[in-house]
Amino acid sequence: MIATLEGILSILLPAAVVAGAKHTTDKLASLLVPTSKITQRGPLFMKKLTVAWLVAMVLTLVGCGSNGSKGNINGTWTAVLSDTSFSFGTSVVVNNDGTLSVSQFSFSTNGPCFVSGETESGSFAFSGDFNGNVTGQFDYKVVSGSPSGNTLTLTGTANGNTIAGNWSLIGGNPTGCQGSGTFTMTKS
Repeated sequence: MIATLEGILSILLPAAVVAGAKHTTDKLASLLVPTSKITQRGPLFMKKLTVAWLVAMVLTLVGCGSNGSKGNINGTWTAVLSDTSFSFGTSVVVNNDGTLSVSQFSFSTNGPCFVSGETESGSFAFSGDFNGNVTGQFDYKVVSGSPSGNTLTLTGTANGNTIAGNWSLIGGNPTGCQGSGTFTMTKS
């Protein structure tokens, strides 16, 4: 004896319910998509699904390689300028717009070109990767307060805990406050 779903339901439920269940089952069966249409749509759908999955995986892996913030040069730095007696220490923080907030600036050597009241500014354009390798264009400027009119400009490239490049001093107040050369800055 072979038991069918209709036969089991007729034993357990009144005939009206069984007839309704059969009618509902037939309706659902009529809504199913023909097998031929499934195979026609299947490969295209699978290709789209595969591409979407690959894009999601690439984005996930790129996100995992990042600590969520770009590299920076924030910290305390010591600069030594060649062909002169200038050296200084400073602390910098890179702002969201790439400008530098400078604090604790101090020349290590005293000289007639920068006696007091200096103002410092600068910028940093990040071009490293997100694995902690900080590189980028560094620009830094020190303008004298007393005597006025002297500007020390540093332009270089940051690479990890070192910034190297060229410096120039213009103004000439007092005489002799001019020059140029190379510099190296080291992060402490």
